[in-house]
Amino acid sequence: MVRDFWLSCNKFTIWCQVKDTIIVNTSSITHKFIGQPLNNLIKWMIRFGGFRQEELKRLDKKEEN
Repeated sequence: MVRDFWLSCNKFTIWCQVKDTIIVNTSSITHKFIGQPLNNLIKWMIRFGGFRQEELKRLDKKEEN
């Protein structure tokens, strides 16, 4: 199942798309994390302080299984 996330820290805010726990697409500043677990990106962003995470819900598509 593919899920979208909004991730923010004191330095930047990004969009991230995850399949299971692996990042499949993300903003250009975090492209080096594609293919890695989402937790790697989260741990990196936490170091900048002020970390927030929200899962985005798509209203225009039926939910994938």
